[in-house]
Amino acid sequence: MTMSVARTFREAEVGDAAAELERYLRGTSALEKVMAGKATRARWLAARARSVLDAGCGTGDMLAELVAEDGWERIVGVDHNPDLLAAARERLGGDRRVELVRADATRLPYGDGELGAAVVERTLQHVEDPAAVVADVARVVAPGGTVLLVEPDWSTLGVASGDPAITDAVLACVREQIRHPRVGRDLRPLLADAGLTDVVVDAEVHETADLGVARFLALIDDGLAALRARGEAPTAALDAWEAELAADAATGRFSASLVLFVAAGTAPAR
Repeated sequence: MTMSVARTFREAEVGDAAAELERYLRGTSALEKVMAGKATRARWLAARARSVLDAGCGTGDMLAELVAEDGWERIVGVDHNPDLLAAARERLGGDRRVELVRADATRLPYGDGELGAAVVERTLQHVEDPAAVVADVARVVAPGGTVLLVEPDWSTLGVASGDPAITDAVLACVREQIRHPRVGRDLRPLLADAGLTDVVVDAEVHETADLGVARFLALIDDGLAALRARGEAPTAALDAWEAELAADAATGRFSASLVLFVAAGTAPAR
């Protein structure tokens, strides 16, 4: 059976599933615009704090961008997956400012107001309770500190190719792979409910003409596999849809896009 990347984010601990997660995360980090966004956010955070938490740090993409900035006294990465943490540890090369801790993001092992800032990026879409994660992240940030959330809204995923009816059905199946597919649009209320003030929200549009990137990183293959498994569309129609995507990609007509929301709030006085 084909492994769903999205499902492994919330279910996998170790082994083959964790390896698939690492492959997915490394694929994402290879995208120039994705990493440019992380670098911009790392500079923005470094201008506001001397210590920072990355909750759901994965293989350390964001941590690497934070480490590249001057002025940090303490950089903390937390993830529930030991294999991803091991990859982050190897990548960061023992930087003494960096602490890598296995923990549940709803029960962070830090005191109230212990850290100056926090970032949660592409994690809330997979966790059981996004509000509980944001609340505990906000708890450990000092008054006046910054909480930064970055999440996609998978309902904005679009593919400009193929039979529109099949495309819509595939994309609906993609969204069903994600635990909270529309969490990107909920970042403002999540921050407000956690007591954050001065909330600001921005958006980034990520677009690719690379069919391979879309099939893997935008989970098009997961969605197509799910639709095939349901048997609700003729196999010939699904095969023709795949062939049309490939033909459009070969002639530069293929496009896939997704909106990523970026929201920040200020921790209130306690």
